Amino acid sequence: MTFQEYQNQTATTAVYPKEQGITYCALKLTSEAGEVADAIGKWIRNHEITDVNDLKYVKHREDVHITLGKIAGEIGDVLWYCSQLATELDLNLEYIAKTNLLKLQQRKEEGTLKERYNEEDLKLSTQQITRFCTICNKPIFEHDTVITVQKGSNIDKQFHTECWVKNNKPQI
Repeated sequence: MTFQEYQNQTATTAVYPKEQGITYCALKLTSEAGEVADAIGKWIRNHEITDVNDLKYVKHREDVHITLGKIAGEIGDVLWYCSQLATELDLNLEYIAKTNLLKLQQRKEEGTLKERYNEEDLKLSTQQITRFCTICNKPIFEHDTVITVQKGSNIDKQFHTECWVKNNKPQI
């Protein structure tokens, strides 16, 4: 089955207020994604798994197959709402899937397909994030040294000083 065939078939089971279709599908998509996370959380709790990567080692147990079935069902619901949201927005799911893969393949080839933040970046401690650096997209904390560009009384852009210097003081 192609994504286009799937999208066509999901439309035959779409029962919701069409005048609120975009909002309804977006909210339900979020809800179903939460149910996937909830099912995985319960799996981890019930099987005393301390590392999500350990899930693959307990898949042979009968009670785990029940949980995998639940997770698969919730992922199916996420897929259904993705399909319907695309339909409501007059978007082609097949096109979305193909362009998404092309984007990710290009990022991989460029060496930019990686996590945005490393462990040190995520140690927020008691500092507050005020904005994100316009150059590196990493958080700017309240005590960081930054370059600030203002338009009137509003902050337009902020840069970590080292990013600004490293990038040859870009035009602001």
